[in-house]
Amino acid sequence: MRWPKPLRWIAVTAALAVGSVAPAGLGAWAAAAAKEPLEVRVGQSQNLSHIEFRWNGGVRYKAGRDGQTVTLHFERLADPDLSLLRVDPPAFLQTAELHKSAGAIDVVLTLKPGADAKTGQADGAVYVNLFPAKPADAPAPAADAPRLDPRPAGGVVRMKGEIASGQILLHFPWRNPLGAAAFQRGDAVWLVFDTPIKLDLGASPPQTPIFKGIKAVYGEGFSAVRIVAPGGPAIRAWADGATWTLAIGPGLQPWATSIKTERDNASPLGALKAQLAGATKVVWIDDPAVGDRIGAVTALAPSKGLSSRRGFVDFNLLASAQGLAFEPVAEDITVNFDTDFVRISRPKGLTLSSAAAVTGRVDPSLAMPQPAAMPALIDYANWSRTGSGGFMARYSDLQNAAAAEINKEADGDKQAGVKARMALARFLAGSELSYEAIGVLNLTAKTHPEMLSDPEFRGIRGAVRAMARRYKEAENDFSSPALASDAASALWRGYIAAQQNDWTAAKDGFTHGMPAMNQFAA
Repeated sequence: MRWPKPLRWIAVTAALAVGSVAPAGLGAWAAAAAKEPLEVRVGQSQNLSHIEFRWNGGVRYKAGRDGQTVTLHFERLADPDLSLLRVDPPAFLQTAELHKSAGAIDVVLTLKPGADAKTGQADGAVYVNLFPAKPADAPAPAADAPRLDPRPAGGVVRMKGEIASGQILLHFPWRNPLGAAAFQRGDAVWLVFDTPIKLDLGASPPQTPIFKGIKAVYGEGFSAVRIVAPGGPAIRAWADGATWTLAIGPGLQPWATSIKTERDNASPLGALKAQLAGATKVVWIDDPAVGDRIGAVTALAPSKGLSSRRGFVDFNLLASAQGLAFEPVAEDITVNFDTDFVRISRPKGLTLSSAAAVTGRVDPSLAMPQPAAMPALIDYANWSRTGSGGFMARYSDLQNAAAAEINKEADGDKQAGVKARMALARFLAGSELSYEAIGVLNLTAKTHPEMLSDPEFRGIRGAVRAMARRYKEAENDFSSPALASDAASALWRGYIAAQQNDWTAAKDGFTHGMPAMNQFAA
């Protein structure tokens, strides 16, 4: 385990100043961590409603069924927003309730008559699939169950394009939900739908440096668009009801959930499987620019993708914002899927490295760095992650998001907030770039003086000021009443006092901050 430089010094000095101090107060930290949010996501088609419960961190859970009631017991506290399930319940769900107990919550789902449910874990979330119950004497349903026709009246989907804060937004309104895949290949961005239909692209936005044109592509069982987007800009894709939107360029939309890929141990031959809940179709596309054939697996919302390209001997997985896409190297690649998994194989097996090596290809999620459990706790391990693109790509993306937030504010958007700027500051602090983090935070305070009362703002700025040896400035932040009871802030106060040879104050700070000591490990 590696400790960042300031915390290595803290660990040694704390041991010398305090001696063996029992880490009392860890219960308070656990209570704070338990308040991390639980996000609820919903995707649906005619015969399936997919409900995800996504925690910011791991969670132990149990699922139980009593008649038409499904209960999910999570061993962490949270106050999730269940309005999606209560105000406009998805198909097959009647209502949802939340019950809290000591250190745990129960989400109780009441199914409509004639509905059935399946629970499990996939894509890093706990999920519940709701679908029509099969009568005891009914035959097994066909593999391709009928669904509501997603094609609008008239048989044409008319795209609506716009440019917002420099970001290209392409909206495709369908009549009912359907599966899609969005991915990048070279200087092209693809958006593929699992239903063949004519696409009217007449409302395309004007060309920009990252948008040089769009063309419809049709094939067996699908319709798609191919966009020329030089430079490999960031892309995101999401569905709002039956409307799919593709965004090209930096923006504030959340990243897709990372798809997990691993060796398929159930296969006697070499095979790979990927968790992709809600997969709907495998399609094969003739790429007009390259002249070869690529594959894509479409899926229902919410969005799930791969943060970067991944190479294997027999095929390559492409970076995607939704679904899966791959370039076959071998000619006999086969792709199959069920409700939760996509399996890639060859008749004689794939050529794969060890299971550990394949698993190691998976990038961490590149969502914006989130607040730590304590205001002055620097989450070095998570905040500094860059993914396979490296430091500069990650830094550039977070900078672009912060710039877009500032531009929205300059345009008079009073709801722009400071979410992206704080995410950039966390990344810089976690990367031990103290002076850069100070600059971002000071600039934020100039336009948002209310942040000076925010515990996390004062905690992070105090920490990076201490890293930069600006001890008087750091003391000013840590003297904020908002940080009076924060154990992580007490550690930093002890660190500053030790640097100034005030060993009495150092011992006091380390003693009160000891509950936070182990949380700084990276």
